[in-house]
Amino acid sequence: MREFFAAFALVLGLICQSLKSEAVVLYRYLDIHGIPVIASEPPPVRPAYINRKLYFPLVLQASYMTKLKPTLLAAIIINESNWNNLSISDKGALGLMQLMPETAKNWGVTDAFDPQQNITGGARYLRHLLNLFSNDLSLALAAYHAGENRVIREGNIPEIQSTKNYVKSVLRTYALENHPPRMTVMPPSKLAVR
Repeated sequence: MREFFAAFALVLGLICQSLKSEAVVLYRYLDIHGIPVIASEPPPVRPAYINRKLYFPLVLQASYMTKLKPTLLAAIIINESNWNNLSISDKGALGLMQLMPETAKNWGVTDAFDPQQNITGGARYLRHLLNLFSNDLSLALAAYHAGENRVIREGNIPEIQSTKNYVKSVLRTYALENHPPRMTVMPPSKLAVR
C-alpha cells in the first residue's frame, strides 16, 4: 500500500507541474468494496446502508478503544451525517461525526473526512464528555451538540431547541439501535370473508 501512495505522489507531482496554472482538486474515499480511491471527480453518492456497512468496523474499533457502545456511536453518526463521510454542516462541522475543525484538531484528527480519524476523534471526544459530565448521556450529547462550555455554564441541557431536539433524536436512535423493532406475523383473522 505504501508503494501505491509513493507512486501516486510521484504521478501527482508530475501532473501538478504540467498544470501549474490550474488548481488540482483530488477526492479520497472508499469505494463500495472498501478499497481506497483517489480521483479528480467527487465520489458517487451512496445510500447510507452501504456506508454503514463500510464504516461500522471502524465504529467497532473506536468503541473498543473508548469503552463506548458501538450502537451509541452509530446513533450519533446517523443523526449527524447519516453515514456520509463528506458531510459538511452549515456551521462548518465535518465528516461522519460532524467534528468542528478546532475539536477535530484537539482530538488528533488531521483529516476530518477520513472515516477512521473522524470516528476515532469523535469517540474520544464523546468519552471525554461522558467523563466530564459523570456519565450523564443527555448532558454529554448536549455538550457534543452545543459545546461543553455552554453545558457547564448552564448546568443543564441548554435552552436551545435544536440541541434539545438533537439529544432526543440521538437517544431515540440509540434505543432503536439497541432494540430494533421485531417483525411479527399476525395469524389470519377468524372472520370469514364472504
